[in-house]
Amino acid sequence: MYKGQIFSTDLLFAMVIMILCLGTIVSAYEFNLYNQKQHDIQKDLKEKTETAIIILTNSVANCQINDFNGRTMSLAYSINTNKLTTLAANPKALKEALAIQDLNLQIKLSTSGIIINEEINAQNIVGIDLSIMTCNSSATMSDLNECINSSSPCNNPNIKMQTLSLKVEK
Repeated sequence: MYKGQIFSTDLLFAMVIMILCLGTIVSAYEFNLYNQKQHDIQKDLKEKTETAIIILTNSVANCQINDFNGRTMSLAYSINTNKLTTLAANPKALKEALAIQDLNLQIKLSTSGIIINEEINAQNIVGIDLSIMTCNSSATMSDLNECINSSSPCNNPNIKMQTLSLKVEK
């Protein structure tokens, strides 16, 4: 060290390396926090989407058919297209019934087309495709038995197999 010299070049070089290492560590920590936050958002969206599709196909719009004894039977994982069309007329009420009022929603049936089409961006989306049975209000137990016992896809006009696509975006 020379007279009047405050820092040596070795010390300055070591400090620069330490600052670079510290910056790398902080950057990696922030990246990890961001990934954890995205994972939590996707997990929350997936849970809400799964809950919404269960509510939709098992209570809000499911098919109810009178059996041969006159009792009403609710069919799990089914949708009454007449009920769904009525519910789709008021998307806000439907989203409240599905417990997703703060999210954007898109519902589509494979043969009927889009039922609800709110704007969905390409960020934080969860979608589920589910093979379901759809019926209309005039479906009967005989129609259901016909579809169950047929070896080919059901051709009954009152009951059809379709794919329900439900997408939720935050």
